[in-house]
Amino acid sequence: MKTKIAVFTLSLGLLLGCGKQQEGTTTLEDLKSQQKEQSNSDVKSVSYTDSINNLSSKISGIKTAQDEKRQLINALNKKKDSVNTLFIQVQKSLDQVNKEKIAPGIEGVNIKLSELKGQRENAIEQLDLQKQEIVLAEKKIGLLKEEKTIYDSQHKALWNRGAEPVAFKVVDSLLAGLTSKISEQSLRVKNLNSTITDINEQIISIDEQRNSLSSKIRNNYTAKQIFDDYSKEEQKRLENQLLVIETNLKTLVEQDDSLNSLLAKESSKKYDFEGSLNASEKAAQEKTNMLLSKELKESENKSNNKKNMAFIIIGLLAIVFLMFFILGKIKRNQSKN
Repeated sequence: MKTKIAVFTLSLGLLLGCGKQQEGTTTLEDLKSQQKEQSNSDVKSVSYTDSINNLSSKISGIKTAQDEKRQLINALNKKKDSVNTLFIQVQKSLDQVNKEKIAPGIEGVNIKLSELKGQRENAIEQLDLQKQEIVLAEKKIGLLKEEKTIYDSQHKALWNRGAEPVAFKVVDSLLAGLTSKISEQSLRVKNLNSTITDINEQIISIDEQRNSLSSKIRNNYTAKQIFDDYSKEEQKRLENQLLVIETNLKTLVEQDDSLNSLLAKESSKKYDFEGSLNASEKAAQEKTNMLLSKELKESENKSNNKKNMAFIIIGLLAIVFLMFFILGKIKRNQSKN
């Protein structure tokens, strides 16, 4: 009898041991599977995030180029309006000269020369101001680039130590802001240089007009002849200037249209990647919730199994003790007989 009890107890122990071993094996396999799925999810998220960041950078560059083109278009339109106004004024001046039949003399011509001199002085003053603004803008660009270098180093350090994507958000945001400011100041420098070019052209034109008028005075032209020739020369110059402006405007508008198409294309790609990233994160979250729910259920089952096993063991122990009690009682009765 004792041998049977020992064998029963040993079998029970082996059964419990095997149950625990199997339970532990299942948990390890689940853990490996979860780690693999999480790793794949992280790789997808990083890939989508990198693609989105690259596209954001491209889109930012396209928008900067658009701003540059549109500012140039606005500047050319203003210049076109100004040239058209001058053209009308020259025509009116010529009509007035022909209508009033100006007598010989250079008083009116001297007034025009004084007017051109004042225009030249104003142009030179504007030229100096534009150059000072360029120096200031270039200093700002230098400081912004130094600050950007610091955050570039921080970004590289995060990358080298394999930081999570969320760790890059603050640095990437600061870098994007600095890049935008540098682009703004660079565009400002470019526009200022363009303005300086226009002012230099104005100064050259004013000098040509003054030289032409002075030459006619030295050659004893009448006031009517001087104004007549001057007006025709100005009209021709302004017509050529308008032709150049129209050509440049057409080119810039075509470039702006191309940038619009490219912007729409890159924005569509970014939207698709953002959708894929959101879907990936949502799927990962749902998977995590499902695994957590599974683990919770398994934990509850294990707890219940342990409780059931405890009751079984207690029951078996009770039976064993009862058998010992009965056997002892039988032996005592046999001894009395």
